[in-house]
Formats: sequence, C-alpha cells, structure tokens
Amino acid sequence: MAANLRKTDPEHNLPISELYWEFAKEFHLNNNKFEINPVEIALKIGLDEATIKAKDDESLDSFLKKEMDYALSFTGNDVGVPIIVLENETSQRGFFGPILGRVPNEQEGIDLWN
Repeated sequence: MAANLRKTDPEHNLPISELYWEFAKEFHLNNNKFEINPVEIALKIGLDEATIKAKDDESLDSFLKKEMDYALSFTGNDVGVPIIVLENETSQRGFFGPILGRVPNEQEGIDLWN
C-alpha cells in the first residue's frame, strides 16, 4: 500500500506516515504482534480502494526495488532500515536507523538526533 501511495503521489507522505503510525500502534501499543490486518488499518485512516488493493500488486515490486536501490546509493548495502534521504537544491544525504520502540519526548528526540 505504501508503495502505491509513493508511486502515485511521491511528494505527499502524510498517508504513508499515517499508515506506518497505525501499524506501529497496533504492534507496539496494542501488543498485536501476529494478527495485524492491513485492510482494517487502511480503512481506519481512510485510504481508497485502489490503494488497499495495491497490497497484493506484484507489479509494484520493481518500483520498490528502484526506490530501495536509490536509498542504498546514499548509504551503501550494509545498513538496515529505515533509510531516509534528505534532499535540497544543492545536496542529498542518506541516513539509516535507528528503530525505536516508542516515540521519544522532545529532549530525547533531540539527544537521539545529535
């Protein structure tokens, strides 16, 4: 679903953020480790039917590979996920990890970033 959202509207990341946030809440806060229903989560945040159906669309695999190869071009192949690529008019930079078990408070976030 996220690949479909990214492919159809690459500059609008809010639905992707909402999708990942809902998955994270289900997994971490509701302790639902094995029974997550992606369709229920997609409906909860208001995703359209085409996006929901994209979860089974293998034609998006090549798009995902292209996106992953792009991200890895900034970090190398020996990193985990997530990978974030920041771009502006003059430069691009890739960052990876860490995976957090909870959202840090403001000071913890600053400390982690630094």
